[in-house]
Amino acid sequence: MLPSLFLQLLVSPIAGRWVDRFGRKRMIVIGLVIFAFSEILFGVGEDVIVLFISRMFGGVSAAFIMPAVTAYIADITSSDYRPKALGYMSAAISTGFIVGPGVGGFFSGDWNKSAFLCCSGFCTACSNIVIYSAERT
Repeated sequence: MLPSLFLQLLVSPIAGRWVDRFGRKRMIVIGLVIFAFSEILFGVGEDVIVLFISRMFGGVSAAFIMPAVTAYIADITSSDYRPKALGYMSAAISTGFIVGPGVGGFFSGDWNKSAFLCCSGFCTACSNIVIYSAERT
């Protein structure tokens, strides 16, 4: 977990600038693709070093996704609704932190490492949804 948080801390300011320069949608998709790669790497990794590298990619992906999603929500909401929308985003993230490990543990018990590969596929599907349905900002 520490490599992920450390790299997220280092990359977030750079990614935040890139969000403004290259666009929110593009950075969300890049972050999702990096996260999908991270999950594939974690799913096939046999060595501790590979698992740490996977988590580092996860931190970089979070650094790409979080500023872009926050800015995207700010762009598409009115100033009256924005606090509520950002609160929903925060609630969704917190719910993921609470529910995610339990769901992951449930799936890994039956499917072992395939849960990470399923997560990667889900991220790929989400990136396609963002590409084809989100308005560009």
